[in-house]
Amino acid sequence: MNEEVLFSNERCHVYKLPPSDYLVSENWEGSHIWTGAVKVVRDRASTMCVIRLEDPNTGALFGNCPLLDDADAPNCFQPAKDSSRSYV
Repeated sequence: MNEEVLFSNERCHVYKLPPSDYLVSENWEGSHIWTGAVKVVRDRASTMCVIRLEDPNTGALFGNCPLLDDADAPNCFQPAKDSSRSYV
């Protein structure tokens, strides 16, 4: 593959977010749905980056989110209002 890993962390938590105040991580308690690894990967051919959520043992993909390099596109992720380590 022609990819470069820009960031990797073996422990990432995913939550099913409540519809209201979803940017407040304090409200996520009891809604945990997955734990695994997170990687930010860049395709060297296109310079496109993707956030990947993967099983740390098997590499199975749980989910991904492309990071768009477009000023008119909405942000793919946002920081939680009450945490410097949590993102939506």
